[in-house]
Amino acid sequence: MYLHRYVWIALMFAAAAYAFWRGGRPEQIYSVLLIVGSFATRFTQNANLANPQYGILVVDVCFLAAVLVLALKCDRWWVLFAAAFQLVDLTTHAARIVDPSLHGLAYLRGLAIWGYLSLAVLVIGTWLYAGRNRPA
Repeated sequence: MYLHRYVWIALMFAAAAYAFWRGGRPEQIYSVLLIVGSFATRFTQNANLANPQYGILVVDVCFLAAVLVLALKCDRWWVLFAAAFQLVDLTTHAARIVDPSLHGLAYLRGLAIWGYLSLAVLVIGTWLYAGRNRPA
């Protein structure tokens, strides 16, 4: 579990650095949202990881709201995918709350998958923006 945390932090900062280097304002804003959300998740995390993570759920709801505002304000298609991944992340929380027999590890892996996909879509969106704005 700890290795995942360090891999996530390294990939998150690498994606954020790339977004700040080659991306536009939406990519940079999303990077900041990811970093703030990631650290807020660490502080609200319940000690027993097998239980539903209500603190993380609150952070994820706030993150979804921020991403939806970003999607409404910008013209990037990738933000819609980021919002969709965040919405599925919330359904993972809901599944764990509704069905307590859902294995804790499956619950946590499910949450992690959507986070990694959010990083991937940020990198792809930044790459496409950088290619579009490259001098001819």
